[in-house]
Amino acid sequence: GLHPGCVWRNLPAMASEARSVAGRVAHGAVEAGLEVSKLGLGPLMILQGRRLRGSILRLPEPPGERAGGPERSDSPGLLFVGDSAMAAVGVAQLGEGFAGQLLTRLSAGGEAAPRWEMWAQSGLRTQQVAQLVGARLPGRFEVAITSVGVNDVTSGKGPGIWMRRCEALRRVLRERHGVKQVLMIAVPPMHRFPALPQPLRGFMGARALSYNAALRRWCAEREDVHCLEIPRPYTPEMIAEDGFHPAGPVCEALAERAAPLVRRGLVRAAVSEQVDLEQAAVGPSARGCSRQQPEEA
Repeated sequence: GLHPGCVWRNLPAMASEARSVAGRVAHGAVEAGLEVSKLGLGPLMILQGRRLRGSILRLPEPPGERAGGPERSDSPGLLFVGDSAMAAVGVAQLGEGFAGQLLTRLSAGGEAAPRWEMWAQSGLRTQQVAQLVGARLPGRFEVAITSVGVNDVTSGKGPGIWMRRCEALRRVLRERHGVKQVLMIAVPPMHRFPALPQPLRGFMGARALSYNAALRRWCAEREDVHCLEIPRPYTPEMIAEDGFHPAGPVCEALAERAAPLVRRGLVRAAVSEQVDLEQAAVGPSARGCSRQQPEEA
């Protein structure tokens, strides 16, 4: 039989697996309920979606610089990619959006701001963001922050398809641009968006919650990906005048949460780079000598 000591040692792993299975079961039940709702309310929600596209207030991408920091291409880099939320739609200036708020915090206290770039555009789904990132010339960024998911929800895609597209985005960030750490902003609570009529709002809100549950599980299985949670409660002042995009308070709260994670990632990259430079300066033969000390006569 199984020794009690083995059970005790494996208990944390068993509990973690049990929670994971329970999460997948609950997630499957939610998705099944959404599919049933789609069958019954589908025609009404399609009509609501068509009316919404013609009536919703369309806010522009605000002006502002989309790159900055040290000119040295070998300095640690920070990359912002994503949809309209990353492009700061919902605020007046790009500097008032999430990226601008984060950069302000990273340079607080006299610290130098990192080298950074933003590749974001309104209306992009995750697959299109991955294509945008892949079309850029190969670069070097230690940390990337993504804002994706809302346009996937509105396009009717399920969480399984979305997670495969998130994996494709992660892969192109790592392989083409050398990204070591990816912070993925969770999908906002769409059931709080006043621009969406019911029952469309409730359906999209439930689908957004399903996306986030899948995202958290996916991030928990990978060391290089972190889920950046949306601040709660998501009150009316956190939503822009169009009833859809994040307003300044959301950007500020997200930047406050992201700053220590980004700073840690950039510092880790800088330390690793310094170690590599020192080892290269020493040379392989000298490193070998340092490991093999001559014996005393």
